[in-house]
Parts: sequence; structure tokens; C-alpha cells
Amino acid sequence: MKNYYYAKQGEDAQGPFSTDVLKKLLRDGAIAAEDMVCEEGADEWRTLATVFPPEKKWKAWMDRKVLVTGIVALLIGGGIGYALHPAGTASGKAGIAKNGIPVELKSEQSKKWYRSAMKGDAEAQCKLGDLYSDGDEIEQIPAQAFRWYLQAAGQEHAGGLLGTAWCYRQGFGVKHDAVKAYEYTLKAAELGSIKGMLKVAICYEEGDGVAQNDAEYVRWVQKAAEAGSVQGMVIMSALYSMEQKGIVRDLDVSEQWARKAKDAGYEGADDLLTQIAKIRNCLSDMQKAQEQPQKLLDGYHAIKDARLAKTRESLAEILNILVGIEARGEKMEEKFMEFRDEITKSERNSYDDDTVVGFDVVCQKADSTIAEREKQLAPVYEMYYKLNNDEKDSPEGKALGLALAREKERNKAIREAVADVRAFLHPSK
Repeated sequence: MKNYYYAKQGEDAQGPFSTDVLKKLLRDGAIAAEDMVCEEGADEWRTLATVFPPEKKWKAWMDRKVLVTGIVALLIGGGIGYALHPAGTASGKAGIAKNGIPVELKSEQSKKWYRSAMKGDAEAQCKLGDLYSDGDEIEQIPAQAFRWYLQAAGQEHAGGLLGTAWCYRQGFGVKHDAVKAYEYTLKAAELGSIKGMLKVAICYEEGDGVAQNDAEYVRWVQKAAEAGSVQGMVIMSALYSMEQKGIVRDLDVSEQWARKAKDAGYEGADDLLTQIAKIRNCLSDMQKAQEQPQKLLDGYHAIKDARLAKTRESLAEILNILVGIEARGEKMEEKFMEFRDEITKSERNSYDDDTVVGFDVVCQKADSTIAEREKQLAPVYEMYYKLNNDEKDSPEGKALGLALAREKERNKAIREAVADVRAFLHPSK
């Protein structure tokens, strides 16, 4: 009894199979009469219909099909002793060698992978998927890439799962399906793939194949970081320092992740730690500046209660407090001017997106600090304007007027510096 190899359109050779098995596959519809077969030990490929004559009810149709296929095979094969698979390597599809190994697999390593993959080796199947999708060693063949990735995925191989997900996401060798891409990615992540965890996080961030969910994004990034992903550690550090994705700022936690990234070999860790320290210092100064106006308001209430007899005494108290307020304001102005000059002396493109976001946070805090100071000092301004001429002309009244004027000028200068920084960071706006 003869044995045959068979190959379906765009696929690799299978077999050898006995004639009885081939007949059963043909009856069951697993193979078609126009598929190609080659007798074991022979060189020539021909259609299955030429081996098993078709039944009468479809013989006329098959006669035409066999004729066309035979002519195409002859033209492609060029009379070199064997016919190519009807798809042909010239069209970017797999060809069939007489030894059963696709003709496009030239290197010994790729042939070794093929033989192992045919025996069910998931790693080899994944390697073949990479080979057919990369387009480096051989021309890209999307259907073959998807086929081998899918076989590896069926054995819960992380690389195969991610490769299958990529094919579904790109529509490479299979119809685009974002939901299936997410599901295969999730399976890889659940099996412990760090790459899979980060890709699942991106799916949740972008709403790709699954509903957008910031909490799930953070959860999967953290899982990747805890599993040893340096990229995950850096992202977690940024999330905690910039108050992103619903996370409350915690610079201690941000610093912990940055140090873990450094221990793991991240080269930019020192810069990251420096940025965290700068944010910490700025926030600390602004917090102190926000606390001082409350003391000033206490002095105002003392003036309101004492009125005429104690006006000068109360004004003196306010002036004493204003000394501290002005000192804080001057320090804030000096710090922010240094901050403006420091970042604008470099080229704009020297800062990455995360650094720019950090600078924007500092500007926002400067705005909010000034607004809060003005709000809390508003009653003091109102009180000053209501003083009579004698009270304003007193040494304490004159000093208070000058102090409030300086406060206005200082706030104006800081706002202009904030505008300079924003114009530098976002020149298109």
C-alpha cells in the first residue's frame, strides 16, 4: 500500500498517510480534491484528484480544477523535478520540499525548529512563529506565523500566547480581534509573563479589547514591578510622584520604587531620584508658605476686636507676622526663579515626557499657593483700606502698606515666571 504526504493551500506538508487514511480525510472534508499530494519517496507533487478519481457528480468541475492547478504547478515548478505548493514561495507563502520541510526554511536551526515543532515542542513552535512574522531570515508569511503561535499557545506557552495576541491585534494572518488579543495576553500574564502583565496594563489604559480601567492598569503594572520588571518599577515611581491614574501622591513610596529600579540596574534611577527630591522640596516650601497666612489672619481679628485704642499695637503684631510671611514669600520667589532659570537653560527636547509632567505639577502648585495666599490675605487688604488717614500715616500703617504692596509685586513676578516655564515646556500652546 502506498503512503502519501499532503499539503493544503498555504500550509506545510503533513504525513505520510496511507491511501485509506487519505480517502477518509477526503470523505470527511478535512482535505479537498485540489490539495497537493506526493507519494512517499517520490519527487513530484500533484492534486489529490489525480490519485483518487472524483465521483461522477463533481467530476466535470474537478476536471477543470485539476487542469488549471496542473498548469499553474507546471509553470511555477519550472520542470525542476518537483512542483511547488500551489501558493508558491514567490507569493510569500510556504513551499514544500520533497523531504517534507518547507523550502523557505534554509538554515539548519530553522529546520531543527521545524522538526521539533512537528513533534509538539511548544518552544520550537513559538520560534517558528517568530521566524515567519519577523521577516528577517525569510519573507513574512502571516498565516504560518499565526498557525505556529496558536499551536504553542494551545500548550500554554507564554511566548505563543503573546504571539497569538499580537496576530489578533495586528490582523496578521488572522482577522483583527481586539477582544481575543486581550484574552490571550491576559492568559500569558496569569501564567507569570512579565511582558504579558505590562501589555495587559496597556490594554486597560487604552481600552483595547477590554473596558478602560485605571485601577486595573495600576494593578497590572504593580504586579509586573513586583515580578522584577524595571519598566514597571519606573512607572510605579512616576505614578506615586505625579498623582496619576487615581493614585494619591506619596513621595516615600515613589522613592522606594525608584531605588528598587536602581538596584535592578536602571541607569536613569539617579535622575529619577533627583526629580523626586526636587518635588519634595518644592512641596515642602509651598506647604510652609500656605500655613503662615493663618497667623496673619489671627492678627487681623485682634485688630477688629481692639479697634481704635489698640490699632497701632495690633498693626505692630501684624507687621511682626508679615516679616515671616515676606521671608517665606521671598524664599518661594527665589526658589521658583532658580527653578525657571535651571530648566530653561537647557534645550526643550532634552526633557522626556515624565520630567515635563513633573515640571507642570510644580507650576500648578505655585499657582495654587499664590491663589491661597491672596485669598487668606484678602481680609487684611480690606482692613488696611478701611484704616483712617491717621492710622495709615502711622509708622505701623505705612509699614503695613509697603508690605502688602511688596506681596502683590512678588505674586506678580512668580506668576510671570510660571508663564515663562509653561511657554518653554509647551511652545505650541
